[in-house]
Amino acid sequence: MRGELRPEREALVRVHEPLSVLDLLDTGAGTHSWGIGEALSTIAKTGTGVIVLLNCSQSDEAFEASFSAEGKVARRSDRSADLRNYGIGAQILRDLQVGKMRLMAAPRKMPSMAGFGLEVAGYAELPRRGMDPPSEAAAGGAGGRGGGRRGSRFNEGICERLLSGALAELAALGVRATDVHTLRVPGALEIPLTLQWLAQSGRFDALVAIGAVIRGETYHFEIVSNESSRGISEVQLETGVPVANGIITTENDAQAEARISKGAEAARVAVEMAQLRAAIADGAR
Repeated sequence: MRGELRPEREALVRVHEPLSVLDLLDTGAGTHSWGIGEALSTIAKTGTGVIVLLNCSQSDEAFEASFSAEGKVARRSDRSADLRNYGIGAQILRDLQVGKMRLMAAPRKMPSMAGFGLEVAGYAELPRRGMDPPSEAAAGGAGGRGGGRRGSRFNEGICERLLSGALAELAALGVRATDVHTLRVPGALEIPLTLQWLAQSGRFDALVAIGAVIRGETYHFEIVSNESSRGISEVQLETGVPVANGIITTENDAQAEARISKGAEAARVAVEMAQLRAAIADGAR
């Protein structure tokens, strides 16, 4: 804990679990959206905040299992939230006189804290990990590849060209290749969920969705087009991470060919929005 905590004042809060000795060595490799070092540094800059460490026990077997066969730290597997831990963490925060919290965590849905007298005022901006402007865009898309960029396997020829255009544009804008990650998905309907996972990781300044939906003989075209677009909009509104929509929806292959530049356009939008987001955050400090 640092500074004087009062219920009416906003305070930085990080509830961190499960705790392992490895967490203290974590340099952002992927076990948590925020590392302990990043949280401590952010609190030190603002002067007021608290870190609560839960589940502080770890057996020798669990410690050894934290490493893969190659000797690298294994990523934490997905697991459902333990409501008991929420309650314990909330009680500790109230005892410390915390009221309004700005969480050092990836934005996500969580149980209400109102019963504990706690209010989530927002989420802190994750410190950039070695990226120089304008390397603030990782792409997330569908239709070509994705990872920070997300891509689907259907209509692969069109999608690959959209993706190539996006990658070339990011390089032209000064984004380092090592700061761009791509993922491939089965189809456009799987794009929003994958983008949500990427956005919630807290590791990307922007995402790009790359894909192609070409009309067939059934109503399925409208469903895929509408639902993928709606899902992408929801991801950026819920997480605050910009998502540039580079998914083209056309009547035929000829129209898709005419819209190949949409990949590059989406990449430009992603970088511009990442820079705007950073400028607004800097101005608010």
